[in-house]
Amino acid sequence: MGFDIALIIGRTDEELFMFDMYQYPGESSSVVHLRARLLPQLVPASRLMRNMLGSLKIKCCYFENGCQKVVQLEDFRSHLASCYHNTKRDVRCPKGCGMKVPKDEMSKHNCVVKLREFVMQQRKEILKMKVALAGQQQRISSYCRDIEILQHYITGLTYTNSVVGNIGDQPN
Repeated sequence: MGFDIALIIGRTDEELFMFDMYQYPGESSSVVHLRARLLPQLVPASRLMRNMLGSLKIKCCYFENGCQKVVQLEDFRSHLASCYHNTKRDVRCPKGCGMKVPKDEMSKHNCVVKLREFVMQQRKEILKMKVALAGQQQRISSYCRDIEILQHYITGLTYTNSVVGNIGDQPN
């Protein structure tokens, strides 16, 4: 988790910036690690430090692109992901293909090429599904044959048992 100190709005304590802040991927925003610029190891930030950092007001790093939003540091990451002025944000192609393309790559976007890639990907998935379906149909056929064999076996046992059962009932 990093940001440019110049984006902070208002007065800040210099002690806050004697540290570099880190947040590991997948960790919640309440888990912040600090490393003093003079020390190599990371240490968990205290609750007081997290509260102080979380309450900082910071302007969007896309302000040069037109974003006027000022958010608390704890909301900074979620704002960046959804910011309209974020050049890396996915947008739907207005040319008609409907693909999602990063905003800054829209000028280079070629609908025909992207749709061809999409069709090829879909063909591969369909082929995988057909192979899986064929395997399932073979297993079903095998199970049906096994059931027929078991039914014949049961019929044979039933007939044999009825004949054997009747042997003792015959008069002498």
